[in-house]
Amino acid sequence: MASTKQFPPDARDALISWFKQYGAKPEMEIEFRVQEVGEAGFEQLLSSLQSNRGWSNVPKPSVTLDRMHATGVRETIEMGPNGQPLPKPAQYMRKVKGHDVPWTTPSGVPVKFAVASERESSADPSPVHLYRHKQRYSFVHKNLFKFELTRVKQGPTNESASRAETQFEVELEFCGQGEVGKGVSPEYLADSMLMKAADLVHQLVKVRSGEGAAGALPGAPNRSSTADGPVQEGDEVVLAPGTEVALAESGHGAGARFDGEMPAELAASTGWIFSHRVPESGLAFVMSEPTQLVGQAYPLYYFCGTVPYAAVRRRPRGVV
Repeated sequence: MASTKQFPPDARDALISWFKQYGAKPEMEIEFRVQEVGEAGFEQLLSSLQSNRGWSNVPKPSVTLDRMHATGVRETIEMGPNGQPLPKPAQYMRKVKGHDVPWTTPSGVPVKFAVASERESSADPSPVHLYRHKQRYSFVHKNLFKFELTRVKQGPTNESASRAETQFEVELEFCGQGEVGKGVSPEYLADSMLMKAADLVHQLVKVRSGEGAAGALPGAPNRSSTADGPVQEGDEVVLAPGTEVALAESGHGAGARFDGEMPAELAASTGWIFSHRVPESGLAFVMSEPTQLVGQAYPLYYFCGTVPYAAVRRRPRGVV
């Protein structure tokens, strides 16, 4: 199972803070980036996302030329299939870095969580010091998060960039500014981003170790289906009668409650949110909604753990 514990302890706190402060601002970017992907990892991720109905995508990649000016302004020119610029104005943007949380996972993958602002700028006459030819694939999930997979060739001149070796970049970016304030909490967004980032790294590690695909990314097909529709990441779910929850550590400075296993009668009185299917195990990972058990209140996602995948059902509408 892809664990979010591979990231630094302050990553979740930073993300929650960023979502609280910047989540509703369209000019702010909150992203997760893998520093070194490699061609095999890139192609595996691209294949997984293209076959994943949970992630909408544009059929064809966008092809652009970025000209990075000395002032920090990025000039983006859309390119046609013949390799020539399309007859439309270039776009000028200025990106200002904010805070970041760099980290190398225990499996040796360098990653970074970051927040930055990006605003439109006027045409920039300063010299160009870097050319980047890009072919980008974009995939969006629930209008909240976006994967951008990009093949890049870059160099100090346009000619050298055209001849350069291809680099492979992967970013997971928050794109749900319009959803903030509609019942989507900063804590939920932070945990959702961490889980997607963990699954991304998990797939890359599998590819690097020669084990091939590690299963689909969050939101993949092959889910439990009921009369109420397929279970998807973030869905409110109910558990089959008699289902106990094998609890993971809460992440709140305490070990797993109830000696690591929540009794079925308590699990039945708790609201649950489906996170993801655990690859090759027949289990599903679920997280608790705010709840009160045995006279004590617990916040969102305090309890999390695994249950048999067959025991998970989408909560019917109107059922609380």
